[in-house]
Amino acid sequence: MSTAATSFPERNAAEVADLVLAPGTTAPEVQARRARQRRQMYIGQVHGHPIGDEVLRTFAISIFANIRPADSFGRYGGEEFLLLLPGTSGEAAPHMLERLRQIVADLDWSAFSPGMHVTISAGVVTLHDNDTADTFLARADRALYSAKAQGRNRVATG
Repeated sequence: MSTAATSFPERNAAEVADLVLAPGTTAPEVQARRARQRRQMYIGQVHGHPIGDEVLRTFAISIFANIRPADSFGRYGGEEFLLLLPGTSGEAAPHMLERLRQIVADLDWSAFSPGMHVTISAGVVTLHDNDTADTFLARADRALYSAKAQGRNRVATG
């Protein structure tokens, strides 16, 4: 399923459970910074919602262009996105997310709104043998909240 505004996958609970429970999965829960969402709403109010949609599309395209074919990326409710990295070690995943964080931060977003910046906060966790999709995603949420609590625009592990 994809959102009409952005044309990229929006995962439902069943899809996430199937993807998450694949052996060897590492899942950074990626979130474009909350300020980006607020800026998107502001841009939508001032410049029209199509501009806000373009911000989301550009963000998604930037991620898709910089992940492997085996990786799975999609919107996971609201302003949150889920990136699953099968076969990636818990040591390598934070480095991959740091690279994505830097790529997004370095983009020139001023075409959408002068002075606009988009950043990523990410929580990275690795699937444990005893994890369910719910426990796995709850740990990813805690790691994401940790990144946001540390000042946003960063990657935290959990």
